Amino acid sequence: MTKKKHLYEVDLMRCFFMFGIVLNHVASTFAAALGNKATPAGRFSVSTHLILHFPRFGFMFITGLVLFLGYWGRPKKQNWLVFWKKRYIGSGIPYLFWNGLFLAFLLLTSGSFSWNKWLTGWLEAISKGNQFYFSPSVHPPAPNRRPGSTDSRENHHERTKIIRPQPAGPGHVPR
Repeated sequence: MTKKKHLYEVDLMRCFFMFGIVLNHVASTFAAALGNKATPAGRFSVSTHLILHFPRFGFMFITGLVLFLGYWGRPKKQNWLVFWKKRYIGSGIPYLFWNGLFLAFLLLTSGSFSWNKWLTGWLEAISKGNQFYFSPSVHPPAPNRRPGSTDSRENHHERTKIIRPQPAGPGHVPR
């Protein structure tokens, strides 16, 4: 089998999507710091943040493209067990390990470590994939929160909801 030609176009797409991820993170930071989303600046910030979600779809496309091109032209009979084993060992085991390690670090630094909390948190993290492992002390305090206080998940969601301005005047029916 001959060696396949390197596709510089895929490298260019990777750079483009990496730049998009950096922009998304910057926009997220500004949107969180802005607070009130009902202002024109807030709406612009939220719109920019939503527009900048394209990189995740781009990386999914690149992953499929590279896998397709890597297996294109190979013999028809593939050993799928070897294929999936390679993927799970290369991605799955590190995913499980780092989730466990980061969750343990988060619980230890917050002073609330217990094996039961760790296990339930780890199972939730690997099943939902929604953990970001930011310590509350790392974030600047919100305007309606005193420094050093902890925040419940419900309060966080309540504070970060998009506030839509309600029109006032005759005939106005609240939603």
